[in-house]
Amino acid sequence: MKSKFRPEIVSDYLKGIKMIDISKKWGISQIRIRYHLKKLGIPPRIKRPSENKILQFLEEYKSGKKK
Repeated sequence: MKSKFRPEIVSDYLKGIKMIDISKKWGISQIRIRYHLKKLGIPPRIKRPSENKILQFLEEYKSGKKK
């Protein structure tokens, strides 16, 4: 079976297009995209919470609002 992974997928990812949109556009799963990107040495884009969000969460957790 021929791989569906194309250089255009990498290009879309590097342009900042969302993984779900790339997946739909090219008909390939997000898992497969991540696999190939990792294999090519391209680091994942991970959204990290801001320091304010972390502090807010901790305060809510301490006060019993978050479990």
